[in-house]
Amino acid sequence: MFPDFTCLDLTDQIVPIARHWKAQSIHFDAIYTGYLASPDQCDRVIEFFQDFRTPDGLIFVDPAMADGVSSMPPSARISPGHGSGLRPG
Repeated sequence: MFPDFTCLDLTDQIVPIARHWKAQSIHFDAIYTGYLASPDQCDRVIEFFQDFRTPDGLIFVDPAMADGVSSMPPSARISPGHGSGLRPG
């Protein structure tokens, strides 16, 4: 097990990147996300899914919980209901 971790937070880049891709008419067959580092990042990823999902597109969400939340710092914990927008719908 690693004693700690590093994380480059690019949350503030999700919206500008999404706008650029939307302006370029980019379409995805599938969208994948792994570890989400904050509630704000989770919200922006949900918006990304809403903007880019298609009826035939696949969305994969890997919660990357590892050993649960015991080793995660409080700032990285997301409340259980926060990701409800990630559910199929």
